[in-house]
Amino acid sequence: YAADHNGQPMHSWRVLLLPFVELNERYQQYKLDEPWNSPHNSTLADRPVGPVDPEDPPYPPIYLCPCDWNAGKYDTSQVLLAGPHTAFNRSHPARFKDFTDGLSTTALGGEISESHIHWMEPRDLNVEEMSFKINDNKRIGLRSNHPHCVNVPFADGSVRTIQDDIDPKLLKALITIDGGEDVSEFINP
Repeated sequence: YAADHNGQPMHSWRVLLLPFVELNERYQQYKLDEPWNSPHNSTLADRPVGPVDPEDPPYPPIYLCPCDWNAGKYDTSQVLLAGPHTAFNRSHPARFKDFTDGLSTTALGGEISESHIHWMEPRDLNVEEMSFKINDNKRIGLRSNHPHCVNVPFADGSVRTIQDDIDPKLLKALITIDGGEDVSEFINP
C-alpha cells in the first residue's frame, strides 16, 4: 500500500495498478492526496472493476475471481502476503537483492474467497494472523472455490496452482523471502 506521512495506509496496490491494467481513466479520477475512503474517492468505491456495472464499459474482473460466487460486488479476491520476512514487510519495501530464497520460490500473494476486502481498501493478508493450511475453514488464509487449490503469484512473475494438501510448513517457507528453508519438495515434487 501507499502510506501517508505518518505511515498509515492510504491507497491499495490495486488502485495504484489501475493505469497498468488499462484503467487509467479510473485512476485519473482517484485523488491520491486523500485516503481511499475519503468523500471524493468513496464516489469511485461503488464502481466495481469488472463487468457487473452497466454504467461502465465492460472491464475485465481483474480483482475478483469469477469463482468467488459469494463475494461482495466490490470485493477483491486478490491479496498480497504482508508481514515479517515477506516481500511486503511494512517496515521496508523488499528489493530484488533481498530475495535470497529465490524469486521462483517466493510467493507474493494469493486468492481469498469471500475476503470482505473492498478492492480499493489498503488491506491484505497478514502472515502473522493467517492459517498456513490452504482452504482452512476455521481461520483466514489462502482459500478459493477452485477444487482443492488456490492460485498464487510468485516473485518471478509466474502464477502457480497450489494444492490444499501442501504441508503448512512448506507454504510458510514459500512465503518468506530470506528464510533459507528447504523448498526442494515444491521445486521437484
